[in-house]
Amino acid sequence: MVKDTRCYKIRPGEKWPLIAVVYDCPVEFEYGNVNDIKDKISNLLGELGVNGTVEFSSNEAIGSRTMLFRLHFKPEGSASAYIGVRLVATGNEIRRILLIVPRELENLAGVIEGRLRLIEYDPGRDLRVRENIPLDEQTYIPYPVIYAVKGLPRVSPGEWFLEVKGLVEKDVVLKYEDLVKQSLTTITVDFHCVTGWSVRSRVYRGVDVKYILETAKPFSIARWVYVMGYDGYSAVIPFEEFSKGLLVLYEGDKPLPLEHGGPARFMFPQLYGWKSVKWVRTIEFAEKYKDGYWEVMGYHPRGRVDFRERFKEY
Repeated sequence: MVKDTRCYKIRPGEKWPLIAVVYDCPVEFEYGNVNDIKDKISNLLGELGVNGTVEFSSNEAIGSRTMLFRLHFKPEGSASAYIGVRLVATGNEIRRILLIVPRELENLAGVIEGRLRLIEYDPGRDLRVRENIPLDEQTYIPYPVIYAVKGLPRVSPGEWFLEVKGLVEKDVVLKYEDLVKQSLTTITVDFHCVTGWSVRSRVYRGVDVKYILETAKPFSIARWVYVMGYDGYSAVIPFEEFSKGLLVLYEGDKPLPLEHGGPARFMFPQLYGWKSVKWVRTIEFAEKYKDGYWEVMGYHPRGRVDFRERFKEY
């Protein structure tokens, strides 16, 4: 099922410090229930040279068409460590599988890798203009769900700074006290989460990203922008999409609250919310792509809402 499939090998590094490697593979097989999935996973890992038991962990709707399944595969002889398995399903068909090998079981990576066809991920193939986009409705709710996957970093406006580096003419450090004195832009936008919920008419005020570009002057070869927050969370954004963003300092007429990313976060209304990094600390302009926090787990390199770009396809 996977042995003859081209798979991507991802080294998460500091983004997921307990994970040694992730194998991301497109697949196609149908399922009827969780037991079907468990049997498929057991057979798949067996084909890859690893035997053990499969335990269901959870599942979650991602939009109105996609389901994300999470399972644990405990190899024979392992007391507690397990290989994480994530499955992306559309309808009753599994379309993608991610095998997440922890550092405790890194010795098994060599066994698995020896039976996979590994290729380098080309994000450019996922950035094509999409046609025949399937209907995938969002559900509107009255207030945003608050996520803080790595905790709430407490940084006061006086302590906060934003470092801009990489492929730029000039490395820049921007301070909160200087940014609030700039000409501020107000936008009223709907916010869209990749999991399928949206909130209407959120009002944000802050500094247009064009100010950052004019100040640091990225080189023309910069194609990607890697953004990191004070909490260690990160996301990667194509330069073209980054240039349409806002560095948010205020929600409505009040300073951006901590739980929503204060003192400062990015907002890219055209992209799903995981790209709008909260508690932003660093911007790095780069020529080559590298995964951010959720991109490691198979999420899309761009994340355009109108194209329904939730997961990588290639």
